[in-house]
Parts: sequence; structure tokens; C-alpha cells
Amino acid sequence: HPLQEQVSSVRGLLAISLLMMERRDERDVLHLAATAVSALAPCRAVGVLLDSGEWAAPAVVDSAALPGLREVLAACPPDGGPVALAGEAWAWAVPLRTRDEAIGHLVMAAAASLGEDDLVLLRSLAQQTGIAVGNVRLHASKQAANAALARTVQALEHKTAIHDRFTQVALSGGGYDGIAGALCELTGLSAGIEDR
Repeated sequence: HPLQEQVSSVRGLLAISLLMMERRDERDVLHLAATAVSALAPCRAVGVLLDSGEWAAPAVVDSAALPGLREVLAACPPDGGPVALAGEAWAWAVPLRTRDEAIGHLVMAAAASLGEDDLVLLRSLAQQTGIAVGNVRLHASKQAANAALARTVQALEHKTAIHDRFTQVALSGGGYDGIAGALCELTGLSAGIEDR
């Protein structure tokens, strides 16, 4: 029953998509995508080649073939296309995109050409992978921004506390002794004032 197989594959894709969306590490997302390829279609993942030039998932193409593969991938159409890989009867690459940018390609190989139904599933996997990677990057960016904001707030609170303490000394007429006492309180060090 071909329809049942297609429904099963779509359910599998949905399950993988949900798992990828739960991940907070880009490598985990890419590994999940690469391992899911053989569950969705009669092929295997060669790997994920990122636009930075590094392989981010299990297998690696011979480094001598890498420059040529990068050129082929740069010209790859938006819905993917064939790639020539030594020792492979059929190979295909599908671009991975976040919402805003291309991040790499999912490269697959098989003993024979795949049908359009299988390619649709693999394109959908690539699309979901790109979205999941975009979410991971957005989450990391927000965490970094929140951490930087927390450091800025902490620094401002510290400066405000110093300002408030010295204002209190000035308003109370504490003089030099008040200033020395405030310095001691704020720094935890003993302080003295010399009049020359």
C-alpha cells in the first residue's frame, strides 16, 4: 500500500521535526537530520556540509573532492540537485536554510535514483532542519543578549550604589571621615585620607 507508506513517512518526518525543534545544540539538530535520511527514503546521508566548509554530520567526503563539491553546491538550485560523488551511483544535495540565510547542504547518496515522492520528503527534512538550526541560533543569540544585559544591569546597579553612598556622605556632612568610611564599605578594604 503506497499510500500507507507515504503516510508513515510523513509521520516520521513530523516526529523528527518535533525532535529537532526541542534541541538547543546545532550539532544535535544536524546529526538528527543526517540519521533520519535513511528512515525517510531508500538512501543514506553522506553528511551535512556547512557553508563554512566544515562537515557537521557523520560522514565526510574525501578532502581532495571537497573543492569541486563546494563549487557544485554553490550552484545547487533551491530545491536541490544532483552532485557527482566518487563511488556513488546517485548523489543529491538539498540546501539547508534558516529563515534568513543559507547554512549548508544535506548531501545524500543511493544505489539508484530516487523518485519524486522521496525527494519531496528529503526536501521537507532539509527545510525543517534549517528552521530548527535557525531556532537554535536565535535561542543562543537571545541567551547571549540576556547575559550581556544582566552584566550591564549589574554594573549600573553597582555604580548607582557607589553614587548613592557618596551622595549620602555629602548630604550628611560626613566630611573626610565619611568618605573614608564609604570607601571602606564599598571596597571591603581599609581606607584613609591624607591631607598634604
